[in-house]
Amino acid sequence: PSVLTRKVLEILEKENIQATFFLIGSQITEEEEALLKEMLDKGHLLGVHTYSHKSNEIYSSVEAYVEDANKTADRIYEVTGFRPVIYRFPWGSVNCYVSGICDDVIEEMKKEGYEYYDWNVSAEDSVGKPTKESILKNIKKDFGKYNEPVILMHDSAVNKATVEALPEIIEMLKAEGYTFGTLDERGEACHYSRK
Repeated sequence: PSVLTRKVLEILEKENIQATFFLIGSQITEEEEALLKEMLDKGHLLGVHTYSHKSNEIYSSVEAYVEDANKTADRIYEVTGFRPVIYRFPWGSVNCYVSGICDDVIEEMKKEGYEYYDWNVSAEDSVGKPTKESILKNIKKDFGKYNEPVILMHDSAVNKATVEALPEIIEMLKAEGYTFGTLDERGEACHYSRK
């Protein structure tokens, strides 16, 4: 959650859309606890992203990754009473940090009851200095390649462009006949980046 999450939720509610939010555990402060409960009450899905988002810590070993994920899941459960069972790798499942241990992490996390998800369309809204226009361009160029695009966007306090672009992204996808849902509505995990 960030200072912009409230606005994201307002846009989604206005459009009657539910989304999946992968959370960073260390950012779930006491001030944000009511927001997480509201997310669930409004039909959104919560998943684990990471606790620290520090590559050298979480990817130092399989055990370190699982510990970090469980710490985040525990924090979400402590706040909401909901235990997430999905996760998203920081920087995706194909990155230089996880390359040597990815399959082992997936296997161990599966034993812990988790399923991972990747995206197949990226807004590129956490790279460089994204603008509303660049975010729209990045989504436009890729979403039509997939029957079920999974679009990666970031709710970040330092970038208002994502929130500014969100209504147009929704309008664009609706105009193309797409519907929206949380990842658990898909029935199976999508592992697009692991090809």
